[in-house]
Amino acid sequence: MSAETFQYVLWYKGLFEKLSSISNGGQNYLKNIHQLTQENIILDFGCGLGECVHKFRDDGYNAFGCDIEFPVAPEDPLKSYLECGIIRKIDFVQDPQDQVELFLEHGILVKTDEASYHLPFENNTFDIIISSQVFEHVMDYPAVLAELSRISKPTGINVHIFPGKWMVKESHTYIPFSSVMRTFWWVYLWTFLGIRNQFQQQMSAIETAKRDYWYLHRRTKYLYRWQIQRYVAQYFDECRFTEESYFYVSPRAWECFKRYPFLLKIYRAWYSDTQMRVLVLGKKKILS
Repeated sequence: MSAETFQYVLWYKGLFEKLSSISNGGQNYLKNIHQLTQENIILDFGCGLGECVHKFRDDGYNAFGCDIEFPVAPEDPLKSYLECGIIRKIDFVQDPQDQVELFLEHGILVKTDEASYHLPFENNTFDIIISSQVFEHVMDYPAVLAELSRISKPTGINVHIFPGKWMVKESHTYIPFSSVMRTFWWVYLWTFLGIRNQFQQQMSAIETAKRDYWYLHRRTKYLYRWQIQRYVAQYFDECRFTEESYFYVSPRAWECFKRYPFLLKIYRAWYSDTQMRVLVLGKKKILS
């Protein structure tokens, strides 16, 4: 489904309704989950061209966005949103030595300098922060989580949707299990067999493999759930993977899950690792 036809607002409203029913099910987690309303101040973290922000604002929501980079000559509505501050550029400068062209030339991954990371919003601004297909690109979890915590309200909620660690086809290179199998020989094997993404159709196998290898190591980071939870625990008191708010199963299957909750736990874990993750964070920690 294209960005022009995807019903962002309806989809997210449905997601939050499911999250609300999960949090109200007698458990002691996600106490602050609430349904999406026009009173919420919303941030689309990693908003890209701003399609989601635009759809929310068209429907009367107080939505903002931010991302690391934008087109040099953006078109409306992104251009207007950038000019008035509805969408803002994240304060982040990548190391100039960390470029794919340098890797293609020298064949080694250089050690890069740490860079500061700042989200361009005031403390305690947002009721809800959402992201889609962003966290697999987060290379510095502590820096990003610290900033998300800072700009969240004390009762704010974060909902981040991103691919699992064991996806059969990595969603950027299309190479099977390359989120885990990241050695060059594995990448080259599949490019030699003809695997390409939509931007690589005219490239040779060796050039494609080098670009994919660099991208996997420099622009993606796939962690185990326990690793993510360990990072999150430094900045938020409430953390849960709630894939049942995302995947669809039949009413009959839900009845089975209700009767045998351990089956839902198994299915959720499988879905989280091999398909998509829904990470919900709440009750931020007040750091000194």
